[in-house]
Amino acid sequence: MTCILAVDAGGTRTQAALVTRAGLVPSRREGAGANAFDRPDWLDNLHATLAPLLAASPQALVLGLAGFSSRRPSSAAQSRALADWTAPLPTQLCSDADIALDGALGGQPGILALSGTGSIVLTRAADGTTLRVGGWGYLLGDEGSGYAIGRDAMRYLTQWIDAGAPADDPPDVHRLARRLAQRLGIAPTPDGLLEWLRGQPHPRSAIAAQAAFVATCADEGLPEAIAILHQAAEALAGQVRTAATRAGLPDGPWSHSGSIFNSRPFLAHMETTLGTPPLPPVLPPLGGAALRAARLAGWPVTPEWIATLAASLAAPP
Repeated sequence: MTCILAVDAGGTRTQAALVTRAGLVPSRREGAGANAFDRPDWLDNLHATLAPLLAASPQALVLGLAGFSSRRPSSAAQSRALADWTAPLPTQLCSDADIALDGALGGQPGILALSGTGSIVLTRAADGTTLRVGGWGYLLGDEGSGYAIGRDAMRYLTQWIDAGAPADDPPDVHRLARRLAQRLGIAPTPDGLLEWLRGQPHPRSAIAAQAAFVATCADEGLPEAIAILHQAAEALAGQVRTAATRAGLPDGPWSHSGSIFNSRPFLAHMETTLGTPPLPPVLPPLGGAALRAARLAGWPVTPEWIATLAASLAAPP
């Protein structure tokens, strides 16, 4: 089987897929995240996910790695580590944000707002020049990200615990905090929450995972959850505006990528804040990696191939 291998290695999970010359996806796998910044086991995680797919002898491999930049010495060390088991396969390493930009815009000019575990805004001009805003990681930024949303929800919980977690609160007070404590399966005490956090193998991902719960609560009309999502959307929209100004793209267009955009309140508030609707993503980030891998292999990339790939990736595994 003639194929290429596309990989989206994010902060929380890694997705990989074999793609044929027809744009079909005969095999895909999912594993743990591979952000070298805070996952010492990033290489082992990648190897565990990719080894069965590499056995298919793909013609090219593109890895979109969280936090990767070819201009940084730490990323050069990643390249050397990966070369030990990807050589002599034609391989391209890039950021997971780069493949998200390629996928969402289909290689066309515009602006990408990405919000998953972390967040970043990227632009591409007509001449192919790219520019980034944000992407500073959870210690310095990640505004509007899953981590930021989960952290803000946790702060509602810590404030409730600090207030003594009063059992006689009216039913409409501290609803998000009470529901979050139930979701985590903890007693509403400092020891209960801190012990939960201590027991997480990857605390950043565990906190970011609470963003989906916040989105569910927002769908149910919880004011605290809606406020968290609106605040996150406004923060990310501010970065989109900054990027648009710097890139000379005041009218966009913009698109999006990442799990947080599955939240309708979040996406709707981004659209309201920016004043323009987004372009629907052409492909997910994994598809952006496939575009790069196809070109690396010398395959023709036609609109028909992209459409087939989009349908194949959207189908259940």
